[in-house]
Amino acid sequence: PYRIWHHEHHFREVPGGVEMRDIVSYALPFGPLGDIMNRLVVGARVREIFRYREQVLEERFGRFDGSRLFGAGGFAARTA
Repeated sequence: PYRIWHHEHHFREVPGGVEMRDIVSYALPFGPLGDIMNRLVVGARVREIFRYREQVLEERFGRFDGSRLFGAGGFAARTA
């Protein structure tokens, strides 16, 4: 349902592992109505998708030194 969806993966070697960062830019169709839907529903759903992925990655690879994939700058969503 997105007018635009651009998703980048960035990886950076750090002491003891690899930091992964997602940058997502998206826009919904329908102009102002899409903006309202983003604030009410879609934005939270997109964040939940990446929270779930963080959880799965932590289960498989463990938590990296207290750093979160989602949260402290690990996931940035921008609406276009």
